[in-house]
Amino acid sequence: MLEYPLPSHINAEVKLPHSLLLQRADGIIEIRCADDFTYETEHIIENQHYLKQFAGKGKVRVLNIIGKYTSITNEARAHIAKGGHKDFIAAEAFLIRSLPHRLLAQFFIKANKPLVPARYFAYDQKEEAEKWLFQFDI
Repeated sequence: MLEYPLPSHINAEVKLPHSLLLQRADGIIEIRCADDFTYETEHIIENQHYLKQFAGKGKVRVLNIIGKYTSITNEARAHIAKGGHKDFIAAEAFLIRSLPHRLLAQFFIKANKPLVPARYFAYDQKEEAEKWLFQFDI
């Protein structure tokens, strides 16, 4: 399966046990999710803390690269859907790897109805995801 190299122009990065957050020179924040990990609400809150710092007084576009066998709890999904991050995130794209990820993403978008624009893409559609993110003003 495709593994993305690190971007060549990184302005800042934050390494957490569950995520690598990269502030790219093009204005996208890339979140590389850990493999074999289940995200709980506290992990989402920690990521959002750093996203807010990256955003400053503006907003950021976020590209989530989902890890192998990565999952998220119902509570964490519900926390994201509440939209507490709408003040500092313009839009979120998710690169997904598998059918279970696709089903989870479809459920999240249709059932949780996130307040921040969100869309999922196949893992090999990074360019399409980036183009979609650039439709949103920051």
